[in-house]
Amino acid sequence: MKKGDIFATGLNLNFFDSPEFEQTLGNYEEDSVIIARNALRILMMGWHENWKDLASKRILKAIFVKRDHDLTRGMRLAFQQGFDSIFEQLKDSELNEQQLNQAQLFISNCLSLLPFSDPNPYESFMIPQLIDGQWRKVEYKVTPIELTPTKGFSKLFIDEYDRVFAYGLTPLIDNEAEPHLIFMGTTYPAGQGFSAQVDTDLEPGTPGNFLYQHGRKKIITWITQQYQQGKKTHVCGTSLGGSLSLFLGTELGSMLSRVDAVNSPGEYEPWFYNFPYDHWEQFVEEGVAPPTYVQNNSDDPVSKHGKWKKNWHILLVNPPASKKGPNLLTEHALMYTGFAETQVVVGDAEEDNEERRSRDFWSYTLLRGLSYYLGYLPYRVFILPAIRFVLNNKWATALTVLFVLASIFVLPMLSTAVAAVMFTAALIPLTIFYALKVYDAVKIVVGWNDVTTPACHSPNLPRNEEMDLYANQVTTSFTYKEIREYYKAKRCTLKGKEFLPEDNRKNHEKREMLSYSADESHDKEQREVRASKAKIFSMKQTIQIMGRFGLHAPTTVLKTALQEEYNAYKLGKPEKSRLSMV
Repeated sequence: MKKGDIFATGLNLNFFDSPEFEQTLGNYEEDSVIIARNALRILMMGWHENWKDLASKRILKAIFVKRDHDLTRGMRLAFQQGFDSIFEQLKDSELNEQQLNQAQLFISNCLSLLPFSDPNPYESFMIPQLIDGQWRKVEYKVTPIELTPTKGFSKLFIDEYDRVFAYGLTPLIDNEAEPHLIFMGTTYPAGQGFSAQVDTDLEPGTPGNFLYQHGRKKIITWITQQYQQGKKTHVCGTSLGGSLSLFLGTELGSMLSRVDAVNSPGEYEPWFYNFPYDHWEQFVEEGVAPPTYVQNNSDDPVSKHGKWKKNWHILLVNPPASKKGPNLLTEHALMYTGFAETQVVVGDAEEDNEERRSRDFWSYTLLRGLSYYLGYLPYRVFILPAIRFVLNNKWATALTVLFVLASIFVLPMLSTAVAAVMFTAALIPLTIFYALKVYDAVKIVVGWNDVTTPACHSPNLPRNEEMDLYANQVTTSFTYKEIREYYKAKRCTLKGKEFLPEDNRKNHEKREMLSYSADESHDKEQREVRASKAKIFSMKQTIQIMGRFGLHAPTTVLKTALQEEYNAYKLGKPEKSRLSMV
């Protein structure tokens, strides 16, 4: 491709049947989905002049004050309905090269926005994917991967709602489908991780460096697990998420099928600093660099900063004027690749780098540095923790203030004995309280703290029944070798039981199946299993763990891995999952 070539155009993909806003019905749960669909209509189907119709007390509170979990649940369902709509339009279509490119870009753009719905690890998504020239609807299990530190000094400034996640999407059944890894862009003020995201946006250097450095080991583990199953991962993200996607492409490019960064800033490192994990040139020389597409809306302000690798495909997105947003903020947020009139034109990385050299010095180095060190960093380190401490410890704060005021104005008026008794009585509980707080902080710094389940991924949050992995069943096939490995892992290694259960009426069918599987001559034969989607995924993960470690691995290491998988499955399980052999 050369500069000025049209990479994609001519395909119209409607995320929903109509771009027009729906009217709410007055039902809280149903309105959550309607509001979400209307919001996605703006993001995916062009700007609406009547956007103010979306504004309400509930929406403003959810954006600026406190996240509304019913709205995020509704957004997940709305995303699924949008993916269903895309699949129906693509499944029997005959596309030319430019239209196919546009379809791939649009699906990646939709995926890049998915993290804003707080993807639930106990729900699944059905996402269109082109496999061997045919469009399939692939079902995915979501795995949140935390990028913020969970231990150490930096954790002291990471509150529950500051935690930032990437989302790994693993195919539930389809063994030919590729996995996805989605990095989240900077969210709205009440969204998950907002404070930490703004911090890494403003910190000098390439945005996202802090999150990538702290989350990379977990990301590498997840990507490597997919690669060991013979699958390369598609990586995508918008804005900050795009920057994180580009980071990953330079470090693990040989394990990736493709990288899509939308309206992302480019690389920019402070003086005398080089990103220590950049292997891009090596990947290019060896011919294993993943195709990397950097999409920039024509008037987007963020993507006009930073440097591109010369082998990245820089794409300028030119939408029809009638669909464009009215300002720079909307130009950064909206996705325009679903319109037939949109032209995605090839740019030139080296020309961009030369043109923005001076601008990068003033904006990336000086302006961001001043904003960060003189503004946001003091707020993040001193003011915000103080505000949170007061809000989270109202009684202790009130007693502390009362104690100080009493010490100044009341105690001097009392006799020495009475003052000493009152001073001691007030000081003891406050001392104990603050000593416990210091102890908790020390535990975090030295790494003795427990990593808690994120509140945004709690199994108690509302789920969409039609997407619930535990409420819906599926039938799939396992070989008898896989069945034997699964039950040896679960019964023998994890629970310390005999491989064959007791021979009674309840266990008769299972005993017969396990006895049959014990004969290795049946290893390649298959048997259908019907169970909840969560159970099937857990079985597949357990079998993969056995494949990675083997039966002869150290018992403690293998058991720890199996226990982590079982705990993850059990956490979202509302009641006993039924499993039947067909």
